[in-house]
Amino acid sequence: MILSATVRVRLDGDSASGKPSPTALHDTAALLAELGFHVLNVGRFGVSIEGEAKEFSRVLGVDIEQDKPLVAEVHPQDPKLQTLIDMIEATPKPKLF
Repeated sequence: MILSATVRVRLDGDSASGKPSPTALHDTAALLAELGFHVLNVGRFGVSIEGEAKEFSRVLGVDIEQDKPLVAEVHPQDPKLQTLIDMIEATPKPKLF
């Protein structure tokens, strides 16, 4: 089952803008793609991805369920990813009437 979520990229130590640097956003997207996720969007504060539920668990240390909202800290196995991201948000797809 393919699920989607957005990971929040950490601020750089010297970030006066209150936003992650473009380099950190790009590095996060590239690393997540290497780890098996499909990158949907690179935004101003995070990277939207999709992948199998087991990949979210294995790579990010979070359990995401279809149709269940989630906001949680991530616990990445990859040391580089640990320095780049800190949170994940998953929202259910809207139901059509």
